[in-house]
Amino acid sequence: MAVAYFKGSFVSMEKATIPINNRNFLYGDGLFESIRCLNSSPLFIPHHADRLKAGLAILKLKTNDTLSAAFLTETITELNKLNHHTEGSKIRLVIGRDQGATYAPDDLNASLYITTTALPYNRFMWPEKGLQVVLFEDIKKPINLLSGFKSCNSLLYVMASIYFSEKMADDSLLLNVHDRLCEGSSSNLFWIKDKQLFTVPLSEGCINGVLR
Repeated sequence: MAVAYFKGSFVSMEKATIPINNRNFLYGDGLFESIRCLNSSPLFIPHHADRLKAGLAILKLKTNDTLSAAFLTETITELNKLNHHTEGSKIRLVIGRDQGATYAPDDLNASLYITTTALPYNRFMWPEKGLQVVLFEDIKKPINLLSGFKSCNSLLYVMASIYFSEKMADDSLLLNVHDRLCEGSSSNLFWIKDKQLFTVPLSEGCINGVLR
C-alpha cells in the first residue's frame, strides 16, 4: 500500500485526503516542487528548499514543517524507503493553504504533502534521437513575481502539454508576453553557442529551475 507524507505524518494514500473546501483544491492556492531521486536519495535539495522558501514568502504561506534541506532529505528518503522505491523515483511536494471558501483566506496556514512515484530508470536519460517540439502560442507566459515558481495553478502547462500531445510531438515551447521563447512545458531551455552554455534569464518569466 502506497504511503504519503501528510500533515506531519506518514500515512497510507487512502487516508491522505483533503476537505472539499481546501483552498489548494478551490483556487490552486499553493506551490509544488518536482524532485528527482537516484538510489532513493533526492537530488538538488538545497536549490529546491531555497526556491520553496522564496515562493512561500511571496505567497504568504505559513507551515509548521521545517523546510530545511536536512528535513526534506530525511523525509523524502524515508518515504522512498516506505514505498520500496530503492532506485529512481520522482517526488511531488505540495504546500497548499488550508480551508476557506473565498478569495480572502481566513488565515495563512498551509499544509505539506509529499508523494513518490517509482521511475523505470535510475539515471538521467539523454534523448539520443532528439525531440520533436512545437510552438504553443495560444497562451503567453506572464512576467511577474510568481513567474519563477511552480504554483498549483498550472493551467498554462496543462494546455501546452495537451497541445503537443495532439500534435504527436515530444514537447511544447512557450512564449512570454513579449513573444520571446521562455521555456518548455516542463523544462527550462538551454542552448550551446561557440562552446558556451546559455539559458533564458529569469527576467523573461521562466521557472527558476534547479538545473539552471
